[in-house]
Amino acid sequence: MKELSNIQTLLNSVKPYLAQYGTLKNEFNVFASLRMESDEVRLHTRLISSILSYDSDRNLQTNFLETFLKLLNDVNKFELGNALIKAEHKFGEINKDKTKGGIADIYLTDGKQYIAIEVKIYAGDQPQQLIRYYNSLVEQAKGDKAKIKLFYLTLNGKKPSKQSISIIKGKTKLIEGTDYDRISFKDTILSWLKKCISHISHVTFADSDEQINLLSILNQYQSTIQKLTFMEKLREPILSNIKESRMIYSSFKDIIHGARNNIMEELIFKLNIHPNNKKNIEFFSKNKDCIESKCSKYAIGYFDHKNEPLKLFLKQEEGEKEKVSEEIQFKENSFNLRDDKNLQSFFTEGTFEGNIEELVKDILKRIENLQPAT
Repeated sequence: MKELSNIQTLLNSVKPYLAQYGTLKNEFNVFASLRMESDEVRLHTRLISSILSYDSDRNLQTNFLETFLKLLNDVNKFELGNALIKAEHKFGEINKDKTKGGIADIYLTDGKQYIAIEVKIYAGDQPQQLIRYYNSLVEQAKGDKAKIKLFYLTLNGKKPSKQSISIIKGKTKLIEGTDYDRISFKDTILSWLKKCISHISHVTFADSDEQINLLSILNQYQSTIQKLTFMEKLREPILSNIKESRMIYSSFKDIIHGARNNIMEELIFKLNIHPNNKKNIEFFSKNKDCIESKCSKYAIGYFDHKNEPLKLFLKQEEGEKEKVSEEIQFKENSFNLRDDKNLQSFFTEGTFEGNIEELVKDILKRIENLQPAT
């Protein structure tokens, strides 16, 4: 009973975040499709650097870099016309005592001012990482610390680890606000993107396609960061209740599977009693059972273990069955129901929010169009 009470407490603690999650855009996102959402280097480091560099040779009336530096309160002395922006900047080889060198994610300089930004999504800090970047910047500025800035960029502005800002064998330690500053995707980057998107929307481009493409990229990146920062909020209640979280996770698949089966049993029942249906339709949740069944020519199935989408397919006549491969049955004699608007919640939550009578009619029409394999 105590475990159930703890689970209820955990669920109650994440409910406020679920309401916020419902407001996030659920549209096509190229970064999600490529599974790059949390890739610090290939997505965030390189894309932010590219956006900062984007309008350096264009007349867009303002500068993305200037907007960014204003958010960092560091634009006054920086000469925008001489800006050099690099992703994955090499300070040189890491020295023996690990106090200099390495690769900074984002590097900006005008030849007089030097800025480095370390990007962290989920990766941990390296030993003396910020110490190394700080000392490398000081060296480039020829010892003038007033000319350097070091930023630690994370999803929600968390602190760097002690091993990153302290020398392992010594008393040297970087001081926040003096030697480095924390910035976040939640505040700094989202605010910057919002300003960039607003500006681009009100500027006339010589090439309208370029404007559309740029807005699409920035909007998709904004959505990506909103999703990442939202998920970060869930980490604390989940990690604080790890045992209960594990119980929910381990039970989830079985619960959803059972809920799906209940929905499919109702669907199959209504299909088979429909007056326009003269076929016998079966439901299978296992690939093997469907192939070996001798009861029906028509079947609906989803196969989680093979990542197969929900499909309805036409089986072969008994005498021809052995000639037909499993691959042909699924790909040539089937139609995919995953994109059916009435079945969206079926795959994600094990619920059905559509009109099951309309779905029955639609499936019956599709059955009439299915043709046996040749």
